[in-house]
Amino acid sequence: TLKMGERGASWRCIPLRGPARDDPSSWYWTCRRRTETVWSDWLSEAEAQERFGATVRGTYEPKRAPEVPCLADLLNAWLDQQQTRVQEREIWTERREERDAAAGRSATASVGRRPGLARGSLRRYEQACVRLAAMLGGDTQLAAVPPALRRAAVERMATGDAATTVSADLDTLAAAWAWGGEGERSFTRGLDIEIPFVGREIRRERTTPTREQVLQVAEQLRVPWMRDVVRLQLEHGCRIEAIADLTTHRVDLPGKRLRLVARGHDRWVPMTEASRS
Repeated sequence: TLKMGERGASWRCIPLRGPARDDPSSWYWTCRRRTETVWSDWLSEAEAQERFGATVRGTYEPKRAPEVPCLADLLNAWLDQQQTRVQEREIWTERREERDAAAGRSATASVGRRPGLARGSLRRYEQACVRLAAMLGGDTQLAAVPPALRRAAVERMATGDAATTVSADLDTLAAAWAWGGEGERSFTRGLDIEIPFVGREIRRERTTPTREQVLQVAEQLRVPWMRDVVRLQLEHGCRIEAIADLTTHRVDLPGKRLRLVARGHDRWVPMTEASRS
């Protein structure tokens, strides 16, 4: 940890991770004033010391991040920030374990609220960003994302994606969008986005196939008994487990009826001409 002058208590410059693979002398340094991050970059110790001094003296001007031209760039930049948070937690955990070992305490006795982000959460964010890029198009300009968001969410629901998955992906987009307009970042500044509520507002559009459509699908099955199962389900409107559990004592041929048992429900239903054949 580098400190400087009389203001060393409020200014800190610490290495988060490293060394870099292509340059062993470079580490990833971050400069903070109290809890605010001023800059982060891959630097050697001498370069970090020089930039830290210039920052404290007020002569260093942080470079403004370039505007993100498309959605994929915003998501990648946000994921890089989440990776930094993961490194912060891992370094904090390692140092806490060292202090606990030196003090003779157990590793779980002093665990409180940990800073940063868990690696499992980062993996979920990465998967959500992949789905968002496929959903909206990674090369989509940021200004075109808000008006296309609701339609894209409806299309995902229509293709069978679960509402909880779509909702979690939209929450991830909202977090990245808010991050893109904070501080020195001008990625999404001035671009308002409204996240649709998935559940009541957006519902998956369901269509009921006609009898002819079901029979057409059944004829495409190569196994004969599978075609018979589909026809029985169509004739009696029952679940697949009710058909699978049919035995000889559940078939009343003289009475022309079937005993269907599924999910605790036990009923006799009359056999149709199609099911008898």
